[in-house]
Formats: sequence, C-alpha cells, structure tokens
Amino acid sequence: MARALTTQALLVAARAAWPELTFDEAAFVEFLAQRRGAVPVHAGDLLLVFLWSVGDERAQRHLESQYLSQLPFIISAVDRTPEFIADVVQEVKAKLYAERRLLQYAGRGPLGGWLRRAALNTASVLKRPERRQAPADPSTDELVVDPELAFFKQRYGPHFRQAFVDALAALTPRERTVLRLNSLSNVSIDELGAMYSVHRATAARWVQRAREQVVERTRDLLVERLSLEPAEVGELLAMMRSQLDVSLRQFA
Repeated sequence: MARALTTQALLVAARAAWPELTFDEAAFVEFLAQRRGAVPVHAGDLLLVFLWSVGDERAQRHLESQYLSQLPFIISAVDRTPEFIADVVQEVKAKLYAERRLLQYAGRGPLGGWLRRAALNTASVLKRPERRQAPADPSTDELVVDPELAFFKQRYGPHFRQAFVDALAALTPRERTVLRLNSLSNVSIDELGAMYSVHRATAARWVQRAREQVVERTRDLLVERLSLEPAEVGELLAMMRSQLDVSLRQFA
C-alpha cells in the first residue's frame, strides 16, 4: 500500500514537472519500480531519464540544454584547459549515453548533482596521471581531495567564502577557539581537555559540535542568500565535513 502511494506521488510530481511531455504511464511505473529510493521531488528528473531511455527527442534536448550544457563549467573546477574540458565532456557523454549509465540515476537526489559528481569523478580520473608526474602544488590540494567541493567554491566564489566566515563568527568564543586549536594548530583532544580542565570526551563533543555548526550554518546561509535548492546544497554537508580543515586553512 505504501509503495503504491509513493508511486502515485511520483507520477503526480512527474506530470507537474513536465506537463508538456507525454509518456507511457505503465512503462514509467515499471521504470519507477526499479528505483525504490526515489522521492517525488526528483520525479521530474526521473521522467526525463525514462523518456531519454526510450528515445524521446524532447527529453534528449531538455537533458542537453538544462544539464549537460553545464559540463564545461563544472569540469573547469579541475582544469580550465579547453582541450581537457572537451575530452572530459566527450568521455562523460560516452558513459552516460553509449554505456547507458544515465540509467543508474535513482531519483534519490537532484539529477544535476548526480551528473556533476559523474563529471568531476571522470575529470579527476583523467587528470590523475598528470598529477602524479607534476610536482605537488599546495594551492590545488583541495582539488585533488574533492573536486566537487572546489566546484562549489568556484561557482559561488565570494558567497561561499562569506557564508563560511559568517558561520565561524556565529560560534561561541569557546567553540571558535577549540575548533581553531584542534583543526589548525593540531592541539589534541587530550590537550584541549587539560587546557579547559574537562574530560577528553567533553572536549571531543565541543569540537564535534563546533564542526557540525559551521557546516550546517554555511549550508543554511547559501540556501538563504542564493535561493538554492536545499537538496542540492545539502550535498555540501558530507563534502564539507570531510574537508573542513582545508576550508579553515583557507578562510579562517
């Protein structure tokens, strides 16, 4: 019963997202049955992928104009060389279309974010041999570690920087201090506990809470200031949690 309600919600949302597109409802329901984690907010993206899979030219045009046209900009977060960008775009499209990997999209998150990760992963793989041969460049460390976070920083530039700085400023003085000491000065949890005369578990909670608040506050400020989709900006959470120290070194 619950599954039937979910499928119905997906159908309603898909029709609302693309009222101008017609499709075989029974075939689309079968397509949805293979994607049990799908949520209605992304039903429109799923309908595009479904229609593309059955050869609908309108869906193909929508995919190209709304999503794949952004590939060069996305890839430039890894390398701005025109030849490199062209090679990666060709490789990504070959995987998505010729190898039909676009069918791996399950509707759990926005299609734009899913395609962005695919493009950045492909770009990183193609860039890797060059990076092994070239001398290390500290200024590009974050691109090696997580090019998608670099993409967000490049795309939103000063907005990302200001949101991060404002998130740090919103911490209490103690939270700001323990975060800086632990992340930038490599002061251990045990040393923090001794400095504040508290158990190490308490010091660890302080640091973890400060880290979480910076990540979530940055996310909330970007959503608020740039009118971004919460689902897309939510993808920043995992990236920022793993790369918070890199951002602190840059912006703190």
